[in-house]
Amino acid sequence: MNSPLGTTVTAPPATPNLPAPATLVAPGIIPRVRLLVQKIKLSNGYNASIGQDLGIIGKSPTPPDPATVRPVITATVLPGLVQIKFVKGAFAGTAPAYSRATRRSVSTATC
Repeated sequence: MNSPLGTTVTAPPATPNLPAPATLVAPGIIPRVRLLVQKIKLSNGYNASIGQDLGIIGKSPTPPDPATVRPVITATVLPGLVQIKFVKGAFAGTAPAYSRATRRSVSTATC
């Protein structure tokens, strides 16, 4: 591209022959995989060790500790109202409340 004026330009390289694109997975893959997992788990000779080897069962998650984990809550004062947003994370919900005595909001997270 930075050749002097009048230089002959060579032909561009040939386009390579590319393989055919991968076949698309038919819709409904998740229900089909769930049925396959169910069929495997109902098979004779199946046990938890086989399920772990296949990656179809895992360790039970440790539930969050409400004493140490808190939802993320933000409050924004808007004209005529207070907008409250929260991310409940691993909790099933949150119960916001307001204390007039301390003029502070209180949130109780539920697992």
